[in-house]
Amino acid sequence: PEWLRPTAAAWSRQWGCTADGPGFATDDAFLWPVRRGGAALMLKVADPSGDEVGQGDLLAALDGRGAVRLLAQAGHVTLT
Repeated sequence: PEWLRPTAAAWSRQWGCTADGPGFATDDAFLWPVRRGGAALMLKVADPSGDEVGQGDLLAALDGRGAVRLLAQAGHVTLT
């Protein structure tokens, strides 16, 4: 949802990222392509009431094996 955009912007600053394109909303999240240290990354803010809230825990458990590597997580916000 678009209402998650300010949260994405705040975490982008917190994690030292810069925008690398326009962010976009889905039914359950707001995603924003960003860069940090030259690396192209994706910042995702899941709707706290949606189905994707636990995705960061799953990505952390997989540790990049068969999925994107989780670089940072704060509740329902992830950086991959």
